[in-house]
Amino acid sequence: MLANNGLGGYGDYDRKGFELGIKTAMSCNLPITIAGPKNNENWFNNNPWIKGYPKLSVVYDLSNEHLRQLYTSHTIFLHPSELEAGHPNLTLLEAAACGLPIIGWIEMETDFYGMWRAPRDIFELLRGIDDITNNYDFYRQDHGGMVTDENGIADRLLKNNDLYRSMKGDWKRTSWNNGNNIKVT
Repeated sequence: MLANNGLGGYGDYDRKGFELGIKTAMSCNLPITIAGPKNNENWFNNNPWIKGYPKLSVVYDLSNEHLRQLYTSHTIFLHPSELEAGHPNLTLLEAAACGLPIIGWIEMETDFYGMWRAPRDIFELLRGIDDITNNYDFYRQDHGGMVTDENGIADRLLKNNDLYRSMKGDWKRTSWNNGNNIKVT
């Protein structure tokens, strides 16, 4: 897992699903690494129960090179986040670019080819781990190139541009522009 946990100044709020990720790993007796900025320490300090899990590694403030090494040295990326603002975030794109199978959650309106969708539910996360580990070559190799092609920045920009162009006619007269005819090009 790679995340900046917390919400609106509350560093111990678990919007990224650290608890779910750790409990999922514990249920399978698997190692888990959580990486992110130093402020994640707030969550770990307020959840001392996790200190008893010997297969948990926590790392802070990685350089880009160490971050790439972290992705490539792991086999599955867990992302049980509750909030992603309608788009795949950078960590999902990075994990996909490194060929990692991803188990996680983003809004259903958001397409993200190759993600094993698991709502924030430990049983669904466990099902995802089971499916991916039993079909690892399929998720790792067969999806690898397609995931990065479908979710690459160029593809995302084209899709956003198409969405913008389809909507721009609706923006010419709205209440926020006080009746001024604003031309959107």
